[in-house]
Amino acid sequence: MGKAEEQIIQEIKDRAVKGFEKYGVSTDRSDLTVLEWLQHLKEEQMDSLIYNQVLQNKLSKLKYLCTDFKEIMEDKEFDFNELCYRRKTEIFEEAMKLMLGDGIIDYLQCL
Repeated sequence: MGKAEEQIIQEIKDRAVKGFEKYGVSTDRSDLTVLEWLQHLKEEQMDSLIYNQVLQNKLSKLKYLCTDFKEIMEDKEFDFNELCYRRKTEIFEEAMKLMLGDGIIDYLQCL
């Protein structure tokens, strides 16, 4: 078994413990009908579609930022002075926020 599979198995176990602590029941419960289980499944799938869209939006913005950065780097007539440096820094910081969240900027500024 690979590391990824082991990580998923551990996450499933952790989620089961968390769910039991929160709701006091496991998936072995017998108080839900088939239709209620299907409703739970449908709600989880709807959430996953939303998460998918959020990630697609982030990747689209990251692609735009990378294209913007590439154009700056390829512009032979552009004077790479302080303005260029600031723009590259803005693009880099925005890309890092997209990938790692806002906290990364605070971390990077401390370096």
